[in-house]
Amino acid sequence: MPTIDISDVSQYTVSGSFDIASSFKADAESTEQKVVTLRFVMKCVPLAAIVRSSLKDKRINWAVSARRHFDKIVDRSTIVVNYVGAGAALDPVSQVVANAEALGISPEEYIRLETAKRQQPKLEKL
Repeated sequence: MPTIDISDVSQYTVSGSFDIASSFKADAESTEQKVVTLRFVMKCVPLAAIVRSSLKDKRINWAVSARRHFDKIVDRSTIVVNYVGAGAALDPVSQVVANAEALGISPEEYIRLETAKRQQPKLEKL
């Protein structure tokens, strides 16, 4: 897979669609949950905007987990956070099985549906 250096991130845009399974409840006390697929459709979205949004999410997740160690963290310190891409450490077969189960369908049906709707994202230079 080609690598885009951080200094190049402002030169590219992303076009295509990306599907992410998500579950949600009506409220925190609810026991009923729904599972949906969010299809993010991008048309010439600056890659820098996607990276910024992703880092913001990572920062929020880190801050929530850091509360447990608040007294040990030094004010104004720099903390190195290793960024691991989504799915980088996941077994693809296990991911397909989990996604299929979340949707209540067989893994074969999930693969057929994903193959039919998947569009390859396209990077374009600005």
